[in-house]
Amino acid sequence: MVYVQSDRNGKLLRVEGEPFVGMSGALAFESEELQGWLRAKLDVEAKLSVLKRSDTELVRVLEDLIHILVERGVIRYTDLPAAARQKLDERALLRADLEAIADHGVD
Repeated sequence: MVYVQSDRNGKLLRVEGEPFVGMSGALAFESEELQGWLRAKLDVEAKLSVLKRSDTELVRVLEDLIHILVERGVIRYTDLPAAARQKLDERALLRADLEAIADHGVD
C-alpha cells in the first residue's frame, strides 16, 4: 500500500510509502494507476539523465566555439561578461591541471 496525493481530476501528484500531510488516499502497489505513474516517472528520469549528459557535452562544444571565435577575431574575450570569463578560466585551469596529471600518470 502507498499513500498518494491527487489533483481534482484524480491525477497522481505525489506517492509516498508512509502517510503524509495533504495525502488524498491510498493505492495498492499493484494498481494500474500507480504502475502507470511509476512508468511515467522512470521515463521522465531517463530523459532527464540523457539531457544532463547532453548538457555536459554541449558545454564543451560551447567552450570550443568561444575559443575559435576569439582565436579568429570574431569576438574579443573581453566582450564576454565577467562571470562567463571567470567560468571559462576556471574550466581551462582545471582542464590544464587534469592534462598535467594525465601526462605524469596517476599511481
